[in-house]
Amino acid sequence: MLSLALRLTRRAGWRADGESQLAALLVWSLAALLTLALGLPLLFILGKAVTTMDGGFAGLVNFSQVLNSPGLMRAAWHSLLLALTVSALVLPLAFAFGWCLNRSRAWGAACSARSPCRRCWRHR
Repeated sequence: MLSLALRLTRRAGWRADGESQLAALLVWSLAALLTLALGLPLLFILGKAVTTMDGGFAGLVNFSQVLNSPGLMRAAWHSLLLALTVSALVLPLAFAFGWCLNRSRAWGAACSARSPCRRCWRHR
């Protein structure tokens, strides 16, 4: 794994000194840890989804039972209604907040590429 990280960093133009090697090792270690932390629980969930209560293999029978249950459409409509309601409330509030922040005289708030403010850290 370390040799792959070093080859990728050399190809990107980095020097292969000790600090770069350590940085590459840490990045790849964290990527592996994240993959394990997210992948293993998903594999366990998938394994439980295709087994019966006594531990036998069920295949897709559990999924067909859920899709044929009468409460599924009601739950789907409630989820859609909740998503639309939250979007209808949050998007105008976020737009108004962003517009007010852009129009304010707060330090660095009204700074953009079209109209630099000359008082924030970006345009000094």
